[in-house]
Amino acid sequence: MIKATRAVLSRSRRITPRVSPFRSQTSTPLETALSLSRVQVRRNATKPPHPTAQTVPTSTRTIPGPSWLWLEPIYEPFRAYGRVHHRKPYTTQFVSALVIYFMGDIVAQSISGELSEEVEEDVELGWMQKRDWARTSRALIIGGLAAIPGYKWFLWLSNSFNYRSKLLSITAKVVVSQILFTPIFNSYFFGMQTLLTGATLPEIIERIKHTVPVSWINSCKVWPAVTAFSFTFIPLHFRSIFGGVIAIGWQTYLSLLNQQAAKDEAEEHAHAPAIEHVQHVEEMHESKEGDKFDVEKLRSVAQQYNITIPPSEEEHYRHLLNGLDATATLIDELPEYIEPRLLPSPSTLPRTYTKLGGNKEKNPLNGWSHYTTINSTDPLDKRLEGRTIAVKDNVSVAGIPLTGGTFPELLAQSKEYPIPKIDAVVVKRVLESGAIVKGSANCEHFSMSPLSFTSASGPVHNAWLHGYTTGGSSSGCGALVGVTQVRQWRKKHGLLNNDEALGEGADMAIGGDQGGSIRIPAAYAGIYGFKATHGLIPYTGIISLLPIIDNTGPMTATLEDNMLLLSVLAGYDGMDPRCTPETPLRKNVLDYSGLLAEWTETKKSKSEWSPESSGRGLRVGVIKEGLEVMGLSEEVKNVIEAAAAQFKAVGAEVEEISVPMHILGPAIWTVATRPGMVPYGLQNQPTPYPQYTLPDVRPATFDQKGFEILNKHNPATVNMFFNSAFLNSRPDVNAMVGKALNHVQQLRDAYDDALKVFDVLLTPVNPRVGSKHPDYNMNAGEKMNPAIGATLNTCQFNVTGHPALSMPAGWGKVPDGPGLLPVGMQLVAKRFDELSIFKAAAAWELGGKGLDKWNGQLN
Repeated sequence: MIKATRAVLSRSRRITPRVSPFRSQTSTPLETALSLSRVQVRRNATKPPHPTAQTVPTSTRTIPGPSWLWLEPIYEPFRAYGRVHHRKPYTTQFVSALVIYFMGDIVAQSISGELSEEVEEDVELGWMQKRDWARTSRALIIGGLAAIPGYKWFLWLSNSFNYRSKLLSITAKVVVSQILFTPIFNSYFFGMQTLLTGATLPEIIERIKHTVPVSWINSCKVWPAVTAFSFTFIPLHFRSIFGGVIAIGWQTYLSLLNQQAAKDEAEEHAHAPAIEHVQHVEEMHESKEGDKFDVEKLRSVAQQYNITIPPSEEEHYRHLLNGLDATATLIDELPEYIEPRLLPSPSTLPRTYTKLGGNKEKNPLNGWSHYTTINSTDPLDKRLEGRTIAVKDNVSVAGIPLTGGTFPELLAQSKEYPIPKIDAVVVKRVLESGAIVKGSANCEHFSMSPLSFTSASGPVHNAWLHGYTTGGSSSGCGALVGVTQVRQWRKKHGLLNNDEALGEGADMAIGGDQGGSIRIPAAYAGIYGFKATHGLIPYTGIISLLPIIDNTGPMTATLEDNMLLLSVLAGYDGMDPRCTPETPLRKNVLDYSGLLAEWTETKKSKSEWSPESSGRGLRVGVIKEGLEVMGLSEEVKNVIEAAAAQFKAVGAEVEEISVPMHILGPAIWTVATRPGMVPYGLQNQPTPYPQYTLPDVRPATFDQKGFEILNKHNPATVNMFFNSAFLNSRPDVNAMVGKALNHVQQLRDAYDDALKVFDVLLTPVNPRVGSKHPDYNMNAGEKMNPAIGATLNTCQFNVTGHPALSMPAGWGKVPDGPGLLPVGMQLVAKRFDELSIFKAAAAWELGGKGLDKWNGQLN
């Protein structure tokens, strides 16, 4: 038995393992072990001992084989990989690279915590949702393309620099790999990463210049050792796997170190202010140098309440107020905090801009304030791919001056406009969906006019008729989207273009609405403007007037674009106190376009999608009081009555209804908001809710100089200061505001009762057809007269929160000339029922679009 075993082992030693043509001639210890194991097992398996005729019982003794045979189960997968690699080396290397790069990307994303979309803290997403699959796809492309060249490089290196000295051979291979392969591969890796995100050639070169030197230096810390180990102990066909595993481990280690360092730093920063605060306050109390609040200041404070403090109590109250003064000083000395969620995405940088406000040659309608081109090289989706967007100039765009429609001295107490460091949530969202932000659109002075002549850079002109109002306060938004609408309309009707008179426009815009400032300019410009349900679209990063009435929303040239942009903008952001428990999370925001398409398909299946039946099943209530507001012109009334008749013509049930509270609505809106409009809006005093305020917006005190500027450019703002001061001077102001707010609920209930019967309510938007711009030399009354009554059908829905759409309904003659301008109608629905408005609007337009009701007259 022993002799037979020795014979087998002797024969095993004489067998030479087959060498792959792709393997180095110098076998590594692991290669040798795997080969011998393969031969020994094969011999033992195919040559079992022959039984003898007689079996003699005897005690048996197991002769142990080589120690590595005990690792047979571990070796088997490697041998299987080697056999596959021998048959199809390139395919094996390609698949291996894909697996390595896939695992590496998943590990990197898991550690860095990057998500493929904005996720609220209280929402738990599945593993599939948390991955940035675009990034993973880029990693697979990069790995797949590098697989075969990388393998050929190591094949060449394995067969080169093989000297008699093993040490010299390994050293040469390490040096050559580090000098040639590492910088070339890193340039390829970072260059491809940048290229696949849509970057330009100069951006790719800049990225390589910044990343490759640092990455090469870092690689010297570990990769020479990895290379040496690989060429000494690892078979060629396992080297890519080995290198990939080491790379993942190294990346994980560095990520964990960075994560721990960031955590330690955050804890240190979090505790430092509190510790310093306690120490500082204690020092202030103990030191007489901190006693800045003297008795005279105390007495001045008490005098505001007509109080005289007994001398025996003065020192005690002075000491308490001195502590408060020290605490306030501490907060005042802290650096400004920038909310990380609002920082601009690196994929949208760098940014540049050109000032266009007031430039008549390049900006003939004066719609643009500052012009730029901002897009993401790595958007999360493509819903707005290639669409150009303008944002009202009270919306923060990082790196672009913010004007608020006024002068820098009044907005920021400076000669220069503030430049935000953040992107408003709505800006981030459109960039994440592939839109191109083309700049900020002029708006009215402090967003305080329903007309368009008050901007600090001059009047904003109507795209249909130069010199006439385009409505406010989102005037620039109306004008720029109006440009797109005019061009499309002129092309449809076979008219020559008038590009020189229009300048560059925008496909879409994001406006703001506190009393009608999206809907009114949309009506004057002949476009679609949506004030969504209050709180549906986050207002974070936008200059506020008063949270109860602050709204931002889409302004577009088509109904379809309005639905699309609303779907992108809507949804809870975790920061805006205007959002309520009813505000949907982003993942639950409705796909308005898709739902409308389903609805129309259902109607088509019933043969109901025609100009005679598209409105069948819809109930439309025409608010009688809406046609009775002060100053409503016959031109506008006729257009609205014709619009109601068209609803009947397409098959909808139409009924005139009375909502008496509608007439009271503007008074309720006025008293509920005026006392707070100046401190919270015109003076940027934060409301007592958790929110992110705009630190760079620091309006100046309203004084004689401010009065003279505003009296010339926008008397409505002066009027607002006087209104607020007058109401706040009343001893019953708090009770009066409280009463008005209680009636807000009554007003909301009145509309809700009507909406139990009807799908939508119909009113006019603007009471008159657009007028000429006033002259700055006119008195306050002459400038204000065209604006009086402009919000009598719109401001109610700012306090009740109902969604309201302004859409083109027809044309009207201007009151002071021969021209024609668009007239808008307003559709209102239940809160968070924007879809019913879109259904009604789409059904109505099947009977003929408002702008197509043209009599052939040209302006």
